[in-house]
Parts: sequence; structure tokens; C-alpha cells
Amino acid sequence: MTELWELDAMGQAELVGRKEATALELVDAAIARIESQNPRLNCLATPMFDEARAVASKKLPPGPLSGAPYMIKDLGQPCAGVRQTDGSKALAGYIADHDGGLVTRLRNAGLVIVGRATAPEFGNHSTSEAEVFGATHNPWHLDRTAGGSSGGSAAAVAARMVPAASASDGAGSIRIPASCCGLFGLKPTRGRISFGPDAGEVLSGLAVEHAVTRSGDLLEVGGEAFPPLAGSFLGQHFGVADDVIERAAQVVQKPRRDVRSGDCGHRLGFRMRCHAHSTGSSDGASNASILASRRGSSIGFVS
Repeated sequence: MTELWELDAMGQAELVGRKEATALELVDAAIARIESQNPRLNCLATPMFDEARAVASKKLPPGPLSGAPYMIKDLGQPCAGVRQTDGSKALAGYIADHDGGLVTRLRNAGLVIVGRATAPEFGNHSTSEAEVFGATHNPWHLDRTAGGSSGGSAAAVAARMVPAASASDGAGSIRIPASCCGLFGLKPTRGRISFGPDAGEVLSGLAVEHAVTRSGDLLEVGGEAFPPLAGSFLGQHFGVADDVIERAAQVVQKPRRDVRSGDCGHRLGFRMRCHAHSTGSSDGASNASILASRRGSSIGFVS
């Protein structure tokens, strides 16, 4: 009989859809696997077991991945109420007060987050050996690296702790761990998945986020499970925190709705290739988003 943890994300979710297993059973199987494998691999930065069980016990949003366990890389993308170290001792006690945009999308897709996976300090290495946690090991060969900076995610997936986990890439951080651990590394088009609401472009648009997975399942449903955070638009779009809009408007000393492309790019002291768009939400101007594009050379805002 096939163990639950042997299935990929869609395979596990399909069991839930057919009522052959519950999301809680999937989560319990993932937790048991983590507890048995993590001592030798050291890929779990922060467990979220109680929260995961609570979420899995309730009705989940429908979708092709609903009910499948998942891990979040411990670099960026905060989870409300959960420690986020970014691989640094300096942040060892930091507790996020909100969910990041990608985390929100994952939850809305019905994925159940069971923990945060290790990463090197601030993602600045191609191995995962943060001093705050120690070295993460490759499940296939314990004296070899799992790669980096998404090494914890890759080790967890390769060891069948979870069928997929989040990963980010600015200089190989999805591709290297996927290669080291024999996984699919899903590196999306620039801007396909937003870093918002905490950031816009990262590394001038070079950095991207998605996942490492045992199969191409997240690629097949990627458009359904991971639409652009800032809205359903074609092209390279990024979400940026509202306070950036407020500061920009103050710098040019104009009401926000009057700030237009070309007014403030150089005055702000940085360059961000942007066009603006209102989300059309009930909060109106307070929820306006900056959408970055490859085209354009200035910054603009509208409400």
C-alpha cells in the first residue's frame, strides 16, 4: 500500500477530493515524517504543527491542491504569528505580524503550511548552513549539501516530508537545490508571483519565487493556484506596500491621486520601473498597488 507521504501534491489532494483521506490525515502523516527525518537532515527552521492541524480540521478552500501539506522557506514571505529568521541570529526572535502575499495565495489554494524550512543567512549562499540553525543535509547523501538558498525546502521535499515547498531564486536558489536533491525547481517568469505587500522588485527584478516539488504538479496548476498578487493582468507585475505610495506622494508634495509617472522617480533617490494601478477594492486609494513592468523608467501612482 502506498504511504500518504509518497504521493505528490496533486496525488495527496486528490485523495481528499475523493474522500479517501482527510486533510488532517495528510498533515499528521507529514508531521510524523518530519519528526522522523528532520533530526538527520536539519531542514526545519520553525514547526507550525498546531496551526496546521487546526487549519486541516476545518473546511479548506477548494482547488487541485487543497489539503496538501506545504512548507514555506524561512526567507521573506512572513506567516502571521510565526518566527521568521531569514537565516540570521539577528532575527532569531522576530515574529511576523501578517501573512505575505504568497502565503495568502497558498492558503487560498487550500495548501496547509506545516512549517518553515531552513535557508542561509539572508539567502546569501548556494548552500544552507546558517549559523542560527547549522548545516542542512542532503537526503540522498548526508555528507553533501542540499544546495541553497532554498536548501531546507529541497531537503524536505526530497525526504518526502512534504510534497512541495516554497523557494526563491535570485542567482540559482531554486535551481541549485533542485539539482542537488533531484527535484523539479519551478522558477517562474519575472513578476509572475509578487513579493508584496512587503516589497516590490527584489534585486531589480532578478529574484523570483515559487517552489520545489517532486513532480510538475504545481506547474500544471500554477496559473490557477498562483495568480499575480496585484491582479489578473498579463505581464510583469509587482505589489508594493501602501506606505511606499504615501512616502512618494509626500516627497513630491502632491495629493496621491495627482502623482503621475515621471514626477518623482529621481527625487525618491531610487529607480523602479513602474506603472500604477488601483486594485479597485473597497478601500480605494489606501489599497492602491504599484505594478512594476519591464517597460517604463519612472515611478507613477494613481488611486
